[in-house]
Amino acid sequence: MLDSPDDYPGVSAVMLETSVDLVYANLRRAITNGTLMPGQRLVETRLAERLGVSRAPLREAMRVLASEGLVSNVPRRGVMVAILRKADAAEIYGLRIALETWAAGEACRLATETDIAALRALVTEMERSSESNDVEVLSGTDVIFHRRICEIAGNHRLLRVWTGILSQIRLLSRQVIVTLYADLHDVPKRHELIVEAIAQRNPVRVETLVREHIESVAARILAQMTEAEAKGLGGEVTV
Repeated sequence: MLDSPDDYPGVSAVMLETSVDLVYANLRRAITNGTLMPGQRLVETRLAERLGVSRAPLREAMRVLASEGLVSNVPRRGVMVAILRKADAAEIYGLRIALETWAAGEACRLATETDIAALRALVTEMERSSESNDVEVLSGTDVIFHRRICEIAGNHRLLRVWTGILSQIRLLSRQVIVTLYADLHDVPKRHELIVEAIAQRNPVRVETLVREHIESVAARILAQMTEAEAKGLGGEVTV
């Protein structure tokens, strides 16, 4: 039972004139970093007090979060942080494979030397993060790398769809962030192979590498969800 605004420690107060976008960003960050847990009730009055805003921008922010699949309105329970299950994970990563393999193939055709240099710089950042065991920075750079490939592909609709599922990708990835990056040195190596395939203008190879990379991530997430089901947790993401 939530008794006060302090029950939302990951949500910081904002100024009254703050736009819906900032209220949304505040809540989205708290959800994707695991401060607000899957299944946690989001009580409107207490959240509004915590944020220092009226209910109107909060409701609009909730509407946007619901459209991204990060919150859901459960009958007789109210608005809650979404609980993502195995079927959700399979859909999200199936879509991600379709989007990113196509984008990587297009990147082989469209990437400039500047684009390739930028991707190599991101791999270098991954190497530094792996050397210092900084999983958070490594994870963030990983996301930037994949977004950059989608941007290079030059398809604005694809990028919009990919961005639309990014929050759920982050939520699912955080579920297995420790096992996902169990071998930190392997992460930059995988991404370096992708960059070199793009530089060599080899769409068949790069599509294979991207598919295998994303499939391995999905397999780890689904395996952990299966383990959660076996323990009677319903296959939920419990960040």
